[in-house]
Amino acid sequence: MSCNKVSKNKDVIVSVFDHFLYKQDLVENCGPFLSKQDSVRKVNIYIDEWIKDKLILHKASLNLSNDSLINIQVEKYKNQLLKHNYQKNIIASKLDTIVLSEEVNIFYQKNIDDFILHEDVFRFRYAVLDVNSPNLKKFESIFIAFNDIDYLNKYCLRNSIDYNFDDNEWVSLNKLNHKLNLHQYDFNFDINKLNLIDLGDYYFYYILTDFVPEFDFAPVSYCEMKIKDIILRNRIKLFLNKLENDIFDLELSNNNVKYY
Repeated sequence: MSCNKVSKNKDVIVSVFDHFLYKQDLVENCGPFLSKQDSVRKVNIYIDEWIKDKLILHKASLNLSNDSLINIQVEKYKNQLLKHNYQKNIIASKLDTIVLSEEVNIFYQKNIDDFILHEDVFRFRYAVLDVNSPNLKKFESIFIAFNDIDYLNKYCLRNSIDYNFDDNEWVSLNKLNHKLNLHQYDFNFDINKLNLIDLGDYYFYYILTDFVPEFDFAPVSYCEMKIKDIILRNRIKLFLNKLENDIFDLELSNNNVKYY
């Protein structure tokens, strides 16, 4: 019996009143470590902070356990949490969360003035190639014609540090600059034209397949995710309003709601 008790408690690092800190807590909260010295430092800091936190919590519970304001706040938070989890569960089980393309298009047309671009957007394919890559002329001709995607993929796997031939996604110049750090270079917005930017050790090849300028209406596919989110949030709001009204009507008819 005593051996089992020792075995059960051997992973306890420190205790404060009825709170216990275990080795597993340190594993989950202190890593990763850069060195043994770093691990000792992090563990000691965590243990000290844990002890102080539990001591303050203990003092607070002794002095404020009968504080009516705290009790009200705890009860309010509990009720909000219960309501939130109930709504989340019933939304997951009862609400249709699929937004169809037709719904997106209808919403877009009704609210088109809300979808004016604040920056240029475009669709394009690109490849960032080592300047010493072989047969660059052949790559360029196939990249322009775009008639042998298998060759382009294999070529880029050997010679490119980054490439993307999927031109379905709309991209802004700011997003591209953030991804490839092209701020200091001129960017050409001509459609279906091979462009090359010399980055020093690499060539950045790109071809724009579509372009919409700033202050024009954004393409519906560019706004699709935003529109779906708006439609879904509106749907949830209507669903929850109806749920509350249905519950109210039901309990009123069951005489569980009484006016005095």
